[in-house]
Amino acid sequence: MTGRRPWWALVAGLGLIAATNAAVLAGVKWNRSGEPDATLALTQRELDLPIYQIEENTGLSLSLFLGGEPAWQEDAAPWLDRRGLAELGFDVRVAPEAPNAAEHYVKALPRQVFAALEYDGEAWAAWLLRAEARLAEAEAKVASGEMAAKRLEELREELEKQRQGHSRLFVVDAARDADTLRQRHPDRSRVAVVPVVVRLVYLWRNGARPARLTGHVEPVVTTIHVPVSLRPVLDGVAAKMRAEQERSETPGVYRPWTPAPPRYAATLTFGRRHEPWLTAVHRVPTAE
Repeated sequence: MTGRRPWWALVAGLGLIAATNAAVLAGVKWNRSGEPDATLALTQRELDLPIYQIEENTGLSLSLFLGGEPAWQEDAAPWLDRRGLAELGFDVRVAPEAPNAAEHYVKALPRQVFAALEYDGEAWAAWLLRAEARLAEAEAKVASGEMAAKRLEELREELEKQRQGHSRLFVVDAARDADTLRQRHPDRSRVAVVPVVVRLVYLWRNGARPARLTGHVEPVVTTIHVPVSLRPVLDGVAAKMRAEQERSETPGVYRPWTPAPPRYAATLTFGRRHEPWLTAVHRVPTAE
């Protein structure tokens, strides 16, 4: 025996690859047919450009960034509480303060559902108000001598960076059914409905704060392919950013919270399967 595969096995393998590719292309075509489910005009804040991963004759993708706080923050997602998790199908019958709660919830499997992503809306405004309130508290502490003035200045600088560079795309709701979610959020120019994975998060008691349940939401699609026709704008932005990084005393990878305003805007369209694709990119003149 030579160890070679029979010819028919090779043919079958090639046929399987061809069938898989055909199915993928058919799914993409169906997703983009008809009226889109939503069209959002985003910026570099929400669609990050990997400036050190661009080479000629290679693909380019943007990374989707969401705004908000980490899941363990108390005000991260108040709507995703024990009741909200139950509506998504999680077993939350054990009270968070029960002795066996941690053991029970560590076994919870993630669930794929749908989430509403709101751009530059009430969630972003509320997040900014909370950040400004924290700064006001710091100012009061400096006035009373509880905090150093240098720390206050650092907090002011951080808030300014967040105003300029923090993503304004927030998860504001979730449901098992996409149509139900769309009925709750009908603005298709401001809210996209997308498939997400939700992981239950159990938070232990912390001082006076009782144990509680929340969730971490991650969109299924976080990488957005850039068509060749839309690359020139992004290639130009990346070249300029690389030059700035090389001149910097602390060169490093661009991050969404950079104090610089966004350098480009991008239109993201969501199709019948709630999957996004990039349909337009243009420079932001005020960023020059």
